[in-house]
Formats: sequence, C-alpha cells, structure tokens
Amino acid sequence: MRVGSVPAASTAFAQWEVDALMRVQMGAAHSGAAQSLGSLGDVVRAIPNMILQPNLSAHLHTAIRALHTTRCVDFHLGFAA
Repeated sequence: MRVGSVPAASTAFAQWEVDALMRVQMGAAHSGAAQSLGSLGDVVRAIPNMILQPNLSAHLHTAIRALHTTRCVDFHLGFAA
C-alpha cells in the first residue's frame, strides 16, 4: 500500500508530526477492520448452517489476508500499538 501526504513544509507541521498522525490513523483503521471482521466471524460461527456466496467468501478471505499483511508490515516497521 502506498501512502502519500502533503509536504510538511506547506502544512506547518513537522514531518515527524505528520508521520505520528498517519500512524495513529492507520492503527485506528486496522483496529476497526479487525473488530468488524471478528464480529462477522462471530456471526458466522453462531449460525453454522449459514450459506455464504462464493464471491462473499472470497472477499472475506482477501480482507483477512490484507489485514494480516498490514499487521506484519506494521510490526516489522515498528508501527504496532
């Protein structure tokens, strides 16, 4: 994932402040996505005979893999909360 930002010089924020704000936002987005997927997993487990369309199942697997990937990247780059 590529993340761009407005140059710090034109915003009156130091580059480290922009970086810190982006890290907070990324952490909040990651946490929200994990919570949503976890809640969806709880619903699916609560209804064992629920039928999921193949395309929905594929989207869920993609979302879970992306969430795992961002967690690994965050951890390796020192972004983990």
